[in-house]
Amino acid sequence: MNKYKKCDEIEGFKKRARSLIVVVSTPPTQNYKDFTEKVRNYNVGPPFNIKVPTLLSKFETFISIYAAYLYDSVKLYAHALDYLIREKQKEVYKNITSNRHPPLPEESIKAIASNGTGIIGAIINQKKYRSVTGAEIFIDKNGDSEGNFSVLALKESNFTLKENNFFCAFHMVPIATFQGINSDDSLPVRNFFKFKF
Repeated sequence: MNKYKKCDEIEGFKKRARSLIVVVSTPPTQNYKDFTEKVRNYNVGPPFNIKVPTLLSKFETFISIYAAYLYDSVKLYAHALDYLIREKQKEVYKNITSNRHPPLPEESIKAIASNGTGIIGAIINQKKYRSVTGAEIFIDKNGDSEGNFSVLALKESNFTLKENNFFCAFHMVPIATFQGINSDDSLPVRNFFKFKF
């Protein structure tokens, strides 16, 4: 059993707490929770028909973050392919004044869809996208995505651990976020939150 009931009973706690800063990945938003619920529902329906054993039916199925990465990848590919097909249509049918162009021949679409260099180039030119996790992801000139991070610090609050009846007037809260590299700047997009110690 812990001999302390309050964090300020620990010698030097406040001094150490003020110097603690933690950098973590920015947590997903509510949209991500909605996405994981849809993944669960799609998993048990056709064509997947994944059966959940009765023993485990009362537990929520864990959906890995890799599902979001896969979703984002497919969406980026689809947007790039759509853009390239529309650009090719404009080029081929440049004499047609209508905004709607006839479809391209199947061979042309296959050639565009299998041109990895063209697809990646279109994705890089997009420069940023909104992930299903809620984060705005920036893409640099090399096609690398820039991370989204939050800085946490101990801030005064009323936080009670009920299991041990432990009380502490501090807990970790976000004090800043950093989102990738802004294309106009070499520094990350940053937001700072007001806080006091």
